[in-house]
Order: sequence, then structure tokens, then C-alpha cells
Amino acid sequence: MRFNIIYLLRQAPTRAPQNGFMTESDSSEDAPATSRQLQLPTDSKYGGAELLETALVGGAGLIPGVGSLISAGIATIFRQEADKRTREWQELVVEAVNRIGDAVDDLESRVSGGAFYDAAYQATFIALSTASEDKRSMLANALVNAGITDDTDARERDTRAVFIRFVGELTPSHIRLLRYFLAPETSLGWDAARKVEQKPSSTIWDGVHAAFPQWVGDQVTSLMVDDLRQRNLLGLSTNDLAKSMTGGGVLTRRATGLGKHFLDFLSGPFGEAGTSVAGESDDERS
Repeated sequence: MRFNIIYLLRQAPTRAPQNGFMTESDSSEDAPATSRQLQLPTDSKYGGAELLETALVGGAGLIPGVGSLISAGIATIFRQEADKRTREWQELVVEAVNRIGDAVDDLESRVSGGAFYDAAYQATFIALSTASEDKRSMLANALVNAGITDDTDARERDTRAVFIRFVGELTPSHIRLLRYFLAPETSLGWDAARKVEQKPSSTIWDGVHAAFPQWVGDQVTSLMVDDLRQRNLLGLSTNDLAKSMTGGGVLTRRATGLGKHFLDFLSGPFGEAGTSVAGESDDERS
């Protein structure tokens, strides 16, 4: 059976889904009954984007003299961006559910339950609120991992919800920094790690700046460390960053067990969370 996830990505479906799904037979009586591949919905409207557009267009319309022209431009730009983000996210979700179908015996039971719907709905809100391709890839991985693991464990469902919320709150740079602290030596590479290790006295800053030279002198990095620590993803405070220690101490793992779990949950067929290089992909702190 072919399933359509339009009910996850639209605010109001045009017809009631069957057993939680819109089936391919809703639009084509000749669709093969054996196919399990999801199909893209054609309607890309999303309520939240429409509200944002209405608010901005309305505000621009109050500008004397040129308000109507600005309003028209904003309306066009925001509608195009909303449609683009929705289409890109739809494609990722379709691929994510197909990946789940490759890994489990009963796709319908896995993705028709309330636990997966909750994860998909939460992830969709975040995905449509960001321009970050890194974030959308991490959210797609989260859906795959939510779909292939046990959804009867209430504690695990809570953990998933918290982790997806973290994706909305943190930036891709946060995730890259956490990935560094999970395995500093691996992140630096052999040559750079040896240079840090051979120093008679180093600080954690030395390792961070070796991994992210573009962040030297950037006070935002301290804030990111605090953000990660407050979420129990990092066993490190900003006061520790400038403490002198051996090079081996600088290369010690400081991501917590929860931090590793978080990175694992956001990693999968769409890439390993936190491994994109700032400046080559999304050099984002938003």
C-alpha cells in the first residue's frame, strides 16, 4: 500500500484519512497495492507561515506612501520561502519514512501511532521555522530513529520530545561544538591533536580554537558552552575553559552520556549530527 503523509504537513486535510493515512488510492484507483513508497502531497500551505506572512504584510501596509508596494513584495517573498521550506521538508520526511519501511516489518503500525505523529508534528514545526539544512537533516534522522525504536516506552518518548525541542533551541554551531567535546582528538585530526597534546600547558580554549579557528575571540562560544551545560549535554562550565592543564587533559571527552545519546538520536541516513564544517555548509548560529 502507498501511504501519503500529507496529514502531518498540512493544518487541515481536505478529506478524512483512512486509519491515520491518506492512501494512494484516494487519488488513483490503479495504484499498485504492494508499493510501500510514500508520495509527495501537492499542497504546500502551512498555517504558521501564513500567520507570519499576514503579520508582516499587515505591518508593512501601515508605512505611509510605500506601504502597499512593500506589502506586496513581502507577501511574495514569504510565500515563496514558505513553499520552498515546506517542499524540502516534505521530501525529507517522505525519505525518512521510506527508510523506516526498509528497517521494520510493519511500516503502517510504526508510523500510524500517536508517538510517531507527535515526533513528526514537533519536528515539522521546527523544520519550517529554520533556514538551516543541517537542522532539517538532523530532524529527519530523528524521525527515522523514532520510527525504528520501541514507541511503548514512555520515558523514551519523553526523551525524544526533549531532544527534538533542543534542536529548535540550539544552533548547528552548538551541535558541532558538542560533537567536538564528544571526541576532541577525532574532531581535530591526528596532526592538530598532537600539536595540542605536546604543549606543556594548554587550556580547553586551545583545543576549541584549533578545531574552530574562526571562533577565536568570539564571546558567543562561551554562551554556547553554557547552553549545552544547562541542558546536561556537556560536563563543562565556562570557568573551566581557561584553566591550564596538560595537552592530554585538553583532549579529554567532556560530552555527557546524555550528550552522546542526543547526537546519536540526530544522526542516521541523512548524516552524522555536528560533522558539517562551518563555512562550507550552514555557518549558522541561529
